[in-house]
Amino acid sequence: MRYLALVFALACGGGKPAVESPRPPPATPVAVSSQCASAYADYEQRWRTARSADLVEVGFDAASVDEVLEIEVALLPNKSDLAKLRGQYTAIAVFLPDSPWPLALDAADAAIEQCGEEAPHP
Repeated sequence: MRYLALVFALACGGGKPAVESPRPPPATPVAVSSQCASAYADYEQRWRTARSADLVEVGFDAASVDEVLEIEVALLPNKSDLAKLRGQYTAIAVFLPDSPWPLALDAADAAIEQCGEEAPHP
């Protein structure tokens, strides 16, 4: 019986205290290139223009629009999300290439190329 209790205690972490491995130092912030910062700023400005028009159209007030946009522009979208959005806005892009959504999607592509997918705001 004592043998079973000893085996159980050792199996559950009894015996020698576990040695903790040293924790890695906190990650240092990655330097953001000026091209990334510029591309991100263009994306943010164009995305805000396109998205705010849509949100106002469906009845959002100014504070709600700002709240949604702060969340949405905090990270760049990924390429698969952009592909879906381009599919939704194909007709607009064909007939009105200088309208807000095609410009916003182009700016998002450029920012992804400079900063990476789902990159945080620089």
